[in-house]
Amino acid sequence: MKLGLLAGRTYQFWLTFPTENGGANDRLALRIVDAHGSLVASGSAPNTNELGCILQFSPALTGAYFVEVGGDPAGGYTVAYAVKGASSIRL
Repeated sequence: MKLGLLAGRTYQFWLTFPTENGGANDRLALRIVDAHGSLVASGSAPNTNELGCILQFSPALTGAYFVEVGGDPAGGYTVAYAVKGASSIRL
């Protein structure tokens, strides 16, 4: 998922997934890379609840960033994000 992020703002990312599939989504990973493909933030998702990962990220530069999900997303997943302190969440 491609996003335009602003320098100096703190963004929160959530990776959620269903747990009723017996843990097939164990060890999902959420990564943020910059426009050059360099990893700038990452987090992993345990299979213990539906809120798998909360990752906070403050980009040093304004620009394009990409959110990637790795692992085995067998049961599907949803990525949402928001600017920290804002009242709305984006999917």
